[in-house]
Amino acid sequence: VQIFVKDILENPIIKDLSDLISSKSYQSNNNLIPKAETCEFYSVSSAQKRTYYASIVAGNNSTLYNISGGLILDKLPDAQKLENAFNELIKRQASLRTYFEIENNEVVQKIKDNIDFKLDLETEVVAENQIKSVFDNFVKPFALSTFPLFRAKLVNLNNGKALLAIDMHHIISDGTSLSILINDVCRIYNDEEIPELKIDYKDYSVWENNKLNNGDFKEAENY
Repeated sequence: VQIFVKDILENPIIKDLSDLISSKSYQSNNNLIPKAETCEFYSVSSAQKRTYYASIVAGNNSTLYNISGGLILDKLPDAQKLENAFNELIKRQASLRTYFEIENNEVVQKIKDNIDFKLDLETEVVAENQIKSVFDNFVKPFALSTFPLFRAKLVNLNNGKALLAIDMHHIISDGTSLSILINDVCRIYNDEEIPELKIDYKDYSVWENNKLNNGDFKEAENY
């Protein structure tokens, strides 16, 4: 249901606010953002557009807009199974198959149907106190017109544990996305079922641009 700030101010007692919410009819928001039609390319969101041009300004050798993280695993996993898990996740997440180009003087996002992802394997055993050095060498600039815009590396540590390092560009992710990605990879690796996604980020981007072009935000802009 939808309530407004004035409703909260007019019903400062929680029971009254609860009664107000109960009196309102339920409205499903499941179809708020529809699936976009399949196209050669898609419009980018405002956030992606900002990140794209900020990355261009930062320069080709900049890692300013990289989002990196990792996971310490209790033991070295099956590298092939882990690579397969990443490939399954890539099929599921269109953002991981997305790259960016200029069409008609506008930045757009394009999505590959499939990407054969290779997990980078560290050939030497690494001491745990050298993890920072591993990350410093692992994190590298991305070219936004190439794919994929993320990479992953498995490192065998000398204490019997392992490091799974992930590096992504901010234009396809944020801190929350990185956490979800790591969690989903672990679930797929452990043969757990993951609910099918109803929409992709491109669907949001198209929806947002339609809202902007239709003038739906004009009242808020004028205010």
